Amino acid sequence: MSKPPVKTLLPIKVRDLTTRGAQIPTGHFSAASSLVLSQDWAYVVADDEHHLGVFRLSDPLKPLEAFPIFSGHLPEDSQARKKIKPDLEGLLAIAPLRLIAVPSGSKKNRTQGRMIQLQDQSPGDSSTSPRTPVIQRTVALDFAPLYQKLGQLVPDLNIEGAVDTGTHIWLLQRGNQGTSPNHIIVLKRKQFLKKLLKDPPLDPIVIKPKLIDDIVELNLGRLDGLRLTVTDGTILSGGQVLLCAAAEDTESTYDDGKIIGSALVSLHPKKLKPATVYILKPRLKVEGVAFDPKTQSLWMVTDHDSRTHGAGLWHLPVSQLGI
Repeated sequence: MSKPPVKTLLPIKVRDLTTRGAQIPTGHFSAASSLVLSQDWAYVVADDEHHLGVFRLSDPLKPLEAFPIFSGHLPEDSQARKKIKPDLEGLLAIAPLRLIAVPSGSKKNRTQGRMIQLQDQSPGDSSTSPRTPVIQRTVALDFAPLYQKLGQLVPDLNIEGAVDTGTHIWLLQRGNQGTSPNHIIVLKRKQFLKKLLKDPPLDPIVIKPKLIDDIVELNLGRLDGLRLTVTDGTILSGGQVLLCAAAEDTESTYDDGKIIGSALVSLHPKKLKPATVYILKPRLKVEGVAFDPKTQSLWMVTDHDSRTHGAGLWHLPVSQLGI
């Protein structure tokens, strides 16, 4: 079997993901894990926060507005925080002002997600600058029944991203350097969205195993000898799937390892295999990627695995992919 072509890309760093106000004590998101775009807004979650971050795509240099989506506060001690964090790893926009935050399922206490209903604060007058959407309500999403079943079907469950393909919902199971490969968990889209799009929505909403349509193993290749493990994904204009993946030297779903680098991987339209691998320089741990159809560009967020450093926001024109 021939290997996919490998190219090198040089994304541009826009800024660190600093936050506005006192919601985040460190003044930044440090472990950004996913982002999604809707209208002129970008939404970000971090795997060690209780908050949703929001910034305007047309003004990306301004700090994030951070809104709590879980009650309570996480401890500042890194190990204590790690033990009880919800570990949000995926983000979907299922409607212009409705988002789904997806947990990893890597531990029993990491099975609770959120449906986030936003409220548009912008005045009708187009001459006035838009105001950041605010949270109208959140709804608890209990992924535990689904994840309990998945834990029997794939080794070392660790959902790191989610993609709405238009026909299915994909949950991206991140492999590791041990015996766990990457997988795509294919869910039935219509059934998945049925309760989530009700108005007003039920609370809580239980995500059940009957949504599983297929499970597909995914080999993204290696970087400097280490397996590329999937961290997020997005859909380009033509419907092509683009994944981001990291080479991290760990056999664990819990403990972090040395980052060797990250890549973007385009998939063949009709088969879930790499079409092209794009190595990103400099060395980054890219955990979130989203396509902006207005500017035909990609936005990416990184995870520093340290609360003392801010996560990065990066930008890349899609024309560099040559797709």
